[in-house]
Amino acid sequence: MTRVDALLKYPASVKSAIKLQEQFAHMVSLIPRKVPPTITGIDLSYSTQSLKNDISRAVAAAVTVRLPSLEPVETAIASGTIPFPYVPGCLGFREVPLAAAAIEKLDNDPCVILFDGHGIAHPRKFGAASHCGLALGIPSIGCAKSAFTTTQTCQIAMEQFASQPSWLRKQVVGHAIRMAEGVNPVFMSPGHLVDMASALQIMRCCSSGFRVPQPIRLAHEAAGREKKQLSSSPPRDWLDPLP
Repeated sequence: MTRVDALLKYPASVKSAIKLQEQFAHMVSLIPRKVPPTITGIDLSYSTQSLKNDISRAVAAAVTVRLPSLEPVETAIASGTIPFPYVPGCLGFREVPLAAAAIEKLDNDPCVILFDGHGIAHPRKFGAASHCGLALGIPSIGCAKSAFTTTQTCQIAMEQFASQPSWLRKQVVGHAIRMAEGVNPVFMSPGHLVDMASALQIMRCCSSGFRVPQPIRLAHEAAGREKKQLSSSPPRDWLDPLP
């Protein structure tokens, strides 16, 4: 994996984070990609224990599954303290360093990562999925539960995989898609090294009958289990995300 170290560090301020997003957004590349043999879901779970100065404790999980069976192949966990606050539009700088630590613990490099967050459907076209994909040089797709963009969700049919485009400044940057019949849609957008059509095709392979794609569901469950174990542990048991 080719790392961009500037994207794997916590910025000194929100202003500097936004500048980095504007600097690196033009490096995002969207290219056709076939459905991979495996896909890796990424999700973080945060401790409810409050720390000073906007510092949070969190667990990141990376779960790789086979396609199309969705059978889990391997899981990696990283836990640590996160010194960057929650700021809408800057989720990548809050979550990607710890997510990268989990990804780098996998025995096999991911073919594609499916990140619980936005890709290019973002005010600066550099959501957490684009951030993570570019930072690690891995094809990535974003899948979020809420939208940064304009989407007519009321016009989406109720059947599985029905979708409507998401618009940002008169450009289609993603799709709202129902992953199962009757469930609320999720908001998919390409992250890096995957184009729109390929991202939609890959997303359709990740449904297990729930609103959230199975790779992210499994990552969410794995992170939650680890967080529960660590919540009763002393602070030293929460590992630093990166050396």
